[in-house]
Amino acid sequence: MANNIAREYIDFSKKNITKYLKIILDKYYAKKIVDPLLEVYINVRYYNNEDIKYKNFTSNINYYLRQKAIEMKENEDEDTIFKIKNTFYLFKYILYFDNVEEYESLKKVILEIDEYRNEELGLNDETFIDSLYELVKENESRKDKYLKSFDSEKFSVSLIKTNNKKVYQVKLDNTIKFNRIYSEYSINKVYSEGIVNEQKSFITYYLTSKIILENAIKGEFDTNLIVDFPISIFEKEQKLNRLINIIDNEIVKNNIIIKFKYSDYLVNKDQINTWIKDGFQVAVKIDEEYNYDDSSKIWLDIFTYVIVDTNKQNFFDEEKVIIE
Repeated sequence: MANNIAREYIDFSKKNITKYLKIILDKYYAKKIVDPLLEVYINVRYYNNEDIKYKNFTSNINYYLRQKAIEMKENEDEDTIFKIKNTFYLFKYILYFDNVEEYESLKKVILEIDEYRNEELGLNDETFIDSLYELVKENESRKDKYLKSFDSEKFSVSLIKTNNKKVYQVKLDNTIKFNRIYSEYSINKVYSEGIVNEQKSFITYYLTSKIILENAIKGEFDTNLIVDFPISIFEKEQKLNRLINIIDNEIVKNNIIIKFKYSDYLVNKDQINTWIKDGFQVAVKIDEEYNYDDSSKIWLDIFTYVIVDTNKQNFFDEEKVIIE
């Protein structure tokens, strides 16, 4: 199983886009032109790193590609400007191949590209249409197969609504059947402690990462998902690093929130604070260790959300409060 779903998917997409542009541009392909445009594309398309200039996802991507192309043309010779102009223009078709824009017919899209190549670039290649068509279809199939490889017949996640319409708590569901001799209490105890709980967290983090990646593929970046953290894993450095690596990607870090009890945070705050500095988001559930004075409230500024009981919500910043 992949260590980091989002990172591997995006790396694969970048390689695909480079291959497409090499085929499309042929002798006009220039790495020094493609790479900066590709970097802008990935930042806007997957990481949502730029300000939103247009509500329409495609328009927003094209805006930043255009701005980069304009910047790149400055002080360049005619030949380079010609390549920049055509690379930028043909980049719009990448949006069809990378699941931003839907197409009615892939063949029609490629025929349109072929016509442009003939008329504007003087490129004529009898194998072009079939070669590009087969490559796009093959890569679409590989991406779909990759995402489906994380599905499980035994495990799935439910997203539990909170008082914040953009925030959900993640719950791992299973279809495992336990022997009837075990009480529900015994099953729940085993299921929520120690090694079993740690393994549950690996599954939860993989499935949650997949949801966040699939949202990003659709151009949706505003749903935050809160996941529990298995405290016992702090004692196991290698396992701890493996778990964190699953979500150590900017796409996932932007939308996954790691949940700790406040008392557990106090015991492990050096490590947790380091994660926060590294861009991970954390929510704390207020418990008996929390001191309701002004100095304690200052600490809460570093957390994305504060999880509280209904009768305690007025003690905290309402924008941060998640009621449980």
